[in-house]
Amino acid sequence: MKQKIPIIWAGVILLAVLLGVAAWNHWFSATRIAFVNYQATTLGQIARANDHARIRLASVEPSEFDRLGHYDVVLMNGMGLRITAEERAALQRAADRGLTVITTMATNPANEIISADSATLAAVKGYLSGGGR
Repeated sequence: MKQKIPIIWAGVILLAVLLGVAAWNHWFSATRIAFVNYQATTLGQIARANDHARIRLASVEPSEFDRLGHYDVVLMNGMGLRITAEERAALQRAADRGLTVITTMATNPANEIISADSATLAAVKGYLSGGGR
């Protein structure tokens, strides 16, 4: 009986650590924003304007849409965007699972995938169309 008590405590501590890591990753980790089809100069301006250490920006190619689960928000410039049906379906699946996806300036109506509410959409579009920092 005395040998089972340390094993039980070790299991409880391990479970507490795992729950702590999961809570950190869900509520307190850095916000990861993926930018799709943005020019390097635009991304550079956005990166320079980002003065918050807990916001991470990344440029994502359409061929990497299977990794969208690693991001909290996807901002996509639809002007001139050429994606395959499989890439579009992967993006739509991620949006259906709860990932916030905002497409701006879509020239192809099929590429205009938006999963954000209207208030968030207006704020993000206002920020992106502001010009400069």
